Amino acid sequence: MNDYMICSITLTPLKYPFICIKNTNIFRYYSLFEFIEYLNKCNDDFKDPFTRELLSDSTLKQINNLIKYYKIKNTFSKKSWRQKINSRAEFLTITNCLNEILNTIFLYNELTIDFIYNNILPQFVYYLHFLLHRHRSSCFSIINNYINCINYHSCINKIYLIDYLNLVISHNNL
Repeated sequence: MNDYMICSITLTPLKYPFICIKNTNIFRYYSLFEFIEYLNKCNDDFKDPFTRELLSDSTLKQINNLIKYYKIKNTFSKKSWRQKINSRAEFLTITNCLNEILNTIFLYNELTIDFIYNNILPQFVYYLHFLLHRHRSSCFSIINNYINCINYHSCINKIYLIDYLNLVISHNNL
């Protein structure tokens, strides 16, 4: 039997209705009911069960449309689904705001201590608070990436930002 005729979740023959997801020029097929059950059990992110890649927003919308079309109610946890989508959107918003802070840092060749303490650090404090509170599992890698990026700035005062971010990591046991 061909791989495309087997559900990658249950490893049984594919059942109708099914869903097809493209990953790196390879199509993966999943039985729709089992796939929805898998998504309901996901903790934070919606990932492809086979490749572990994040599912795109367009894929999630397509799945939601299939759920509506087939009137799937008993296996679909609408509340947890919406919470996960909202949590993902919130995470992307917070990281986007943090990226804007990073962009602001690199707009200036010289970072004065006043500028750092009056403009940059308060924003870091604000957004990192929400990131730590609601998305703790991703904090370490994100903060480390910001430290690595700030290291490329030419100003000597960048050390204050790096020290603050290292303090956040150590204080929160990340």
